[in-house]
Amino acid sequence: MQYSFSRVESYDSCPYKWYLHYLEHLQTLPTDDPQNPLFIGSALHKGIETDVQTALDEYFGNYPVINDDIITEAMKLEYWIPKVKALLPENCQHEVKIEDHLFHGFLDLLVPCTKLDAELEHGQFDLYDFKYSNSVEHYLQSNQLHVYKYELERITGKRIRNMFFMFIPKSTLKKGKMDSLEYRKMVM
Repeated sequence: MQYSFSRVESYDSCPYKWYLHYLEHLQTLPTDDPQNPLFIGSALHKGIETDVQTALDEYFGNYPVINDDIITEAMKLEYWIPKVKALLPENCQHEVKIEDHLFHGFLDLLVPCTKLDAELEHGQFDLYDFKYSNSVEHYLQSNQLHVYKYELERITGKRIRNMFFMFIPKSTLKKGKMDSLEYRKMVM
């Protein structure tokens, strides 16, 4: 069995959950949570790679019924995707697959370093990972980027110069008695 960062993290958090998912191949039940990390994360990545409309199509496609909370999350995607794209360097490689008989993983973004840096050797890259989260401290203690760096260098021979997490903040605010329009203005 190949290992991946997700598989190791899953095992570390709950070996029984890992067993059910990776060995028994049981799937989790679908959810209608508008902030489902899998749905939001996939849509966010898709939008950063392509455009906002593609992200929204993917996000809305996960739900049989669209409610106010789902629309609010979609509005956040509309707001954040162009801002993230504006910060990214040119000539990026999105969703780079690295794999061999031991490891399987996807790098969110790989950016070749320019020749303008005289001290850089050919074949150096910057590595980015996107997080839709407010848990900055959690990820700063994570080994995820280090594992990806190690495996990319081991498998491909490419060298990583810098590693970055790009945080897209989750805005969470209790709706209370606000109407939907007022609430959406507050979370943006």
